[in-house]
Amino acid sequence: MLFRGDLVEQAGPPVYGSDSFPLDWPLTLTRLLELRPDVIVPGHGDPVDHAFARAQRDAIASVAHGIREAYDSGYDPIKALTALTWAYDPIVLMHALTRGFVHLKG
Repeated sequence: MLFRGDLVEQAGPPVYGSDSFPLDWPLTLTRLLELRPDVIVPGHGDPVDHAFARAQRDAIASVAHGIREAYDSGYDPIKALTALTWAYDPIVLMHALTRGFVHLKG
């Protein structure tokens, strides 16, 4: 059993708060998955299995990819929310885009 806090969330979509690192999150989850835990206790919701965490990692990775694509395309975060297709409701991704753009700008 592995306790992972808010790296994995079962009660709803992952929360990209003002203190999140959306571009680093997929790699962090990949490293967690390499530990091959049978049960993962998320920060919110019920315990999950490896497959659930892997699917969430893949969705989070697609968000990170979208942030990079939006940044490279010269979009601002608001334009990116409407111009691209996202794994989660775009309304909950504003912090992810903002934080990701700051990270990419250096």
